[in-house]
This record gives sequence, C-alpha cells and structure tokens, in this order.
Amino acid sequence: MIKIASQSLEFWEKRLIERFIERSDRGTFELKNKLDLFKSFGRFKTDPNLSKAFDNLIYRKLILQINLGNYILNSHTSIAEIRRILQTEPIPFMSEQMMPVESYFEGYTLQFNFTTDKNSWPHRGTYYCCTKNDDPSTWKIIFRANPAKKPTSYSFGSLLDNDSKIIRMWKTVLKVWEKYNREPIYKKQAEDINQTDFENNRQPGAAAFALFIRFGWIHEVGRKGKQVFYQIDKPEEHLDLIKKRIPICPRCGIPAPDRFCVYCNLPVS
Repeated sequence: MIKIASQSLEFWEKRLIERFIERSDRGTFELKNKLDLFKSFGRFKTDPNLSKAFDNLIYRKLILQINLGNYILNSHTSIAEIRRILQTEPIPFMSEQMMPVESYFEGYTLQFNFTTDKNSWPHRGTYYCCTKNDDPSTWKIIFRANPAKKPTSYSFGSLLDNDSKIIRMWKTVLKVWEKYNREPIYKKQAEDINQTDFENNRQPGAAAFALFIRFGWIHEVGRKGKQVFYQIDKPEEHLDLIKKRIPICPRCGIPAPDRFCVYCNLPVS
C-alpha cells in the first residue's frame, strides 16, 4: 500500500521557516532534536514530508547548524529564497483521489512528489518521482493533473547510463549554460534546443529540473515574471558518474559524490 503524505514539501518548507522565525531567539533556534520541532505541528508531526522539508532546508543551506543543537536562519546569503518561500502560498498535498493507483508504481518506490505552481491551472498537477526497486539509479516520473484521466508516465532512465533520457537532458542544460557564458538559465532555453527529450512539453522539463535540484546539481537564484532562473552547481562533478565512480544512494537514488546521502543521513559505499 502506498503511503500518502498529507501536505506537500513546499507547504512544510514555508511552515518550518515561519515556525523558526516565531521561536528563534535573536536569530538562533536551540533545538535538541528536530522531532521536538515537529511536535509543535500536532497530528501532522509524523507526516513524512515534514521531515523531508526540514532536511531540504538544511541541505539547501536555508537553515544552518552552527553547533550541536543550535540552528540559524541563513538570512545572509539566502534571504531572496527565504522571502520567495514565505511569499508563496503552497498548495496542500493532493487528495487521495489524485494519487495514481498502485499498479503505476509497480516495481518502483515513490521518493518524493511536488505540485506545480497554483497559477498554472489548468496545467496544474502533481509529479510523483520514483526509483526502480532493483536499480535505484533509474528514475520514472508519474504525472497527474486530473483525477478523471489516466496519469502520464515518463521513463527517465538511469543516472549511470550516459545515453539515458535524464543524462541527455542534463547535457542540454549544461550546453545552454555554456552558451550563455555560465550565467543563470531558465527551463525553456533547454526545452527549445532539445525538443526530443523535453518533448516540447512542460511536464518532462518540470520533472527533470526538479530532479536536478534534488540531486544538488542546480539551484534557483531568482525569478522574472513567470521565468525561474537556475544556476549550475559544480558541473564537473555531475557528468559520467560511472567513470568518476560516484555511488548512488540505494535507498533514495540520489548521487552521493561525498559518499554520504544528505537525504537519508547515511554513508553510501
């Protein structure tokens, strides 16, 4: 049976930052255990997306651990991103009606999900990002925008296959980035020069960029109108993972160049 989270990651990121601001003392939040923070959300304290959202904020350096048990909101270098999260009203996690039936997940594990911007209706929908049970480097995305219609599945292939769809899309992103002198880029620039893999469709591109963020390969740096701009992080680390012998976390499918998975908080061999 597929476990359904009650709220989206975006929802919890905003609520965590708000709670952090409310309870911090001169910018510092003393926290013996993150579970103490989760308890303040009552019956939602066991929501798996709550824990993932907290780990995401740590990984993206929006919240910094300055010493054992003490955290600080990174208002020095991440204020623009913090403001964006606080000013956005995230959509709660889709109802059970929206969840694809279990047969769509057969052979795969649901790792995370995200919902498109609320202003993009009627194209709004939920993306379910999954890894293959017997090969966690292989990703599949299931998209659903209407409970009355069948979900759409996109096979992205393996991170360890240099000719897989996901790696070809990543190479396109790097090509665009180099073309624009390594300045921040937006998704449509990549879609325009590789319509085969991006399928001239917003769904594969949105899913790919969500994965690249999850992998730590890109991060959002700003917005202009509806365009979201991204910067590339350490591009030399993310090509030819086989040659570089970069391991993939067997639990969540994330590349671990430091042989440690920040999402699972576990060493990776």
